[in-house]
Amino acid sequence: MSPTTGPLPDNKKLAEEQIAMKKLDSITPGEIVELDATETFLRHHNFTNEYIGELLTDTELNKKLIRKIKNFPVWKAVFMTCGGMMVVWGFVLLFFLPDSIMSARHFTLEEWALLIGRGRLARTGVLNKTIKWNQIREAFIDPQVWLLVLFMLLNETINGGIANFGKLIIKGVVKDPLETVALGIPMGAFQVMYILSGTFLASRVKNCRTIIMVVYLIPTIIGVCLLWKLDRENHKIGVLFGYYIIGAFVCSLVLAMQMPASNLGGYTKRITASAMMVVAIMLRVLLSRRNARRDAAAAAVGTNNEDASEVDGADLTDFENPHFRYVL
Repeated sequence: MSPTTGPLPDNKKLAEEQIAMKKLDSITPGEIVELDATETFLRHHNFTNEYIGELLTDTELNKKLIRKIKNFPVWKAVFMTCGGMMVVWGFVLLFFLPDSIMSARHFTLEEWALLIGRGRLARTGVLNKTIKWNQIREAFIDPQVWLLVLFMLLNETINGGIANFGKLIIKGVVKDPLETVALGIPMGAFQVMYILSGTFLASRVKNCRTIIMVVYLIPTIIGVCLLWKLDRENHKIGVLFGYYIIGAFVCSLVLAMQMPASNLGGYTKRITASAMMVVAIMLRVLLSRRNARRDAAAAAVGTNNEDASEVDGADLTDFENPHFRYVL
């Protein structure tokens, strides 16, 4: 039970939901590679259509529309619908999307030469399927790469909670299901505004991308503070305002994901850096699931994390100690 939002989904359904979402989210590295191979570095950060479509899709609204399906869990229907569309589109890309500009067949000779020239404008290297170990080593010792990995890891701290449990925040303010749906719609509109405005500024103002990434985290910090400190009963408008502005971090996420494609030379190095960033996101998901699983096991036997006197001082690994909790 959450003190501010009411009862939470049971652990089994939550775990199934997370697994399904992360399987579908595995397309992200492919998007980065494809964008890197076809666009100039000045335009890498300006392609955000995949995020806009996702943000405008309201899960609660979909649940209302699919609720007429009898004898079938509503939450499964939502993910089967959206996930099924993604799988179908994936097969379309599998057969019709070329691996690189060099293998594209449906362009004229003039268009093909133009696309190759656009790729060379980035001066970051061309597609090369040969693994160059010196570039992998350079990626691991480059401070820029590790700063991006840390940025992505910390950015996902807020992303996971808001993406999965945002509607529970609204349910803590209003009780009517229809009002919950209506009040959740502006969140997507706000995030679209953040992405479009941030990427527009990044494309128009020279050498300001990292500054924009930091500036767009300020509304998120303010929104978190409002949700943390405001009373749900007496400051409903303030709570909703905090919820709406908290999504500004998405713009920083979009810009950060395209930084390797713009600022790193060498195909192997860019791919290695992108993989490290994706691993940083998955690391937080993994540790969160482990903590949730251990909390559920402790609750089932009627213990808590403070009842650890029997293992105090013992030299146990995090796998061996059931009272161990990961710091996120």
